[in-house]
Amino acid sequence: MQLEFFTGRFGAVLPSPPPRLGERSLPAGDVAAIGLEFGRDVGRVRYRADGFGVGYATFALGQTPRPIELRPARSLRGRVGEPLAVWSQGWRCIGMRPVAGADVLLFGGGDQGLELATARTDERGEFELAGFDGELDGLSLRVRAPGFVMAHEPLPRLSSPAFAEPVVPVLRGDSLRGRLAVPPGTDTTGWRVLARGFVGVEAEPLADGTFVLDHLPNGATAPVLVFGLAPTLAQQPVQARVGDSVVVEIVPAAVVTGRVVELLSKKPLVGALVFWNDGAAVATDDEGCFTLPHVLPGGGELRAQFDFLDAGRRRHQWTGAVPMSLQAGERRTDVEVAVTERR
Repeated sequence: MQLEFFTGRFGAVLPSPPPRLGERSLPAGDVAAIGLEFGRDVGRVRYRADGFGVGYATFALGQTPRPIELRPARSLRGRVGEPLAVWSQGWRCIGMRPVAGADVLLFGGGDQGLELATARTDERGEFELAGFDGELDGLSLRVRAPGFVMAHEPLPRLSSPAFAEPVVPVLRGDSLRGRLAVPPGTDTTGWRVLARGFVGVEAEPLADGTFVLDHLPNGATAPVLVFGLAPTLAQQPVQARVGDSVVVEIVPAAVVTGRVVELLSKKPLVGALVFWNDGAAVATDDEGCFTLPHVLPGGGELRAQFDFLDAGRRRHQWTGAVPMSLQAGERRTDVEVAVTERR
């Protein structure tokens, strides 16, 4: 059996499907022991075995996972079309125009899950996906058609009474074009440009820094995010409108490391969230320590937040902040953020 490992995190700042962290071959009847060789964020696996359907599973480091159950490969037929509407005391759909050449992807784990099978629609807008485990929870379809908005369609298990041959409607869309402005000598290999809020809408920038984000709704706006930056780089915030051309500026950044503790006891807190101003957050590790990369230089607050339930199942939130000023390229170490009950 072939195992491919991926991050267990989901979120609008990650590519979808996520980049692979590593792989391993597992002989029949053997057990795979997974440590930190794929990183702390590892938590999902895609598996393949001859004669069985491709599937996925989730797990957590330090916990005993469920055994992977191999099942026969299944196939799925469906159609992709553009709704045809007429006005008769309101808009009414009178049919579907077939959409040919659309990429259809089957995901396991929802629309931000792992890709299990792919197909392309024919001239009738029909497709067939094959070779996957159809009895998994969290199956969904993603459709990418030139000139149309990205479409997502959840699926029940193939054996479920609620299952029916999927017919996926797609609507006309537009693109957002742009260019990355990067420091001289910067290697952009592996970078991805994302449209936040539109899962799967992403592009790899060309050598000259230009990119095109397709499959967006007409008139929509979205923050443009760059994934894959080195820890010492950050991007200036950009909010763009579909149809526009934008410039995304990449600048030298600071990196902050430290620890989050409870104010009175100084006890380190595991799983607290740390962020700079309103930027992306990182979680503290088993010792309450954190490393926050991609920090835009300038003045602001390093903030921490810790949420938990007490013995009576009441929710609490502890917060704290450290004002500071950071320079481009600076590495600030041993920063302690003390948090206490939010009032």
